[in-house]
Amino acid sequence: MMVNLKFSVVVSTVGSQKLPQVLAAFLDHYEQVEVVLVLDKPGLQAEALLPPALVADARLHIIVNEQNLGPTKSFNKAIALAKGEIMVRADDDDIPAPERLSELAAFFDANPGVDIVYSYAQGVDEATGRTWIIDGPTDDAAIKAKLLERNFIVHASLAFRRARLAEIGFYDESFRFAQDYDLYLRAIRAGMRFGCLPKVLVTRYYHGDSITVHKRKKQILNSMAARLLHVAWLENTESPWPVIGRYLYLLAVPNWARNLRRTLGLGK
Repeated sequence: MMVNLKFSVVVSTVGSQKLPQVLAAFLDHYEQVEVVLVLDKPGLQAEALLPPALVADARLHIIVNEQNLGPTKSFNKAIALAKGEIMVRADDDDIPAPERLSELAAFFDANPGVDIVYSYAQGVDEATGRTWIIDGPTDDAAIKAKLLERNFIVHASLAFRRARLAEIGFYDESFRFAQDYDLYLRAIRAGMRFGCLPKVLVTRYYHGDSITVHKRKKQILNSMAARLLHVAWLENTESPWPVIGRYLYLLAVPNWARNLRRTLGLGK
């Protein structure tokens, strides 16, 4: 399948059984695409993760980190090597829909003023098999307002115009976690426009080893830091105390309670 824009998909991994399926969702369906894969674990070899045909695919560019750098620095390394006009984020254990790039191509063509796009996603609790839709607002103003409440965007559903995001330096490498939330808030401050593709184009899996679950407190603290930096940028037009209170509440909720709510279908 052909797409109208040149896409670069950026992925970082420390090893995932779903990685071949993630890459195949792009490489098996599109001719004009490149995938930049960062192996962010010393000694990790592509041959041990991927079938030979994928490793040999000229559209797949593999970067091997000599030490674990974390996702933020790995994403920036991938973006620096990538050549596409549109950067497409993918996670190594969240499965993209085969039509994801064609849907993005149509959306970016139809919305030349939009800089950052996310899509709906399907959540899956691997322990119970329960599924739900992760959605959100679709217009620029509503997306920005919601982001000031919380980070509702599934990172693996993100795509953005490289030239525009280069203006703010892509991901801030001081954020090892919640680097996506910091990126969105800096994009808001830079006056960039957000858009939404209101279709489920990614399936996100929740399990004990995922960053969202396993390192939840670090995610919360980094998110709070990003949000407080935004408050500081506003120069006394917003009080920091409601922000601090909201994140202290999130820190106080134990992981087992959050997991129980997800199991019972009471929360996402």
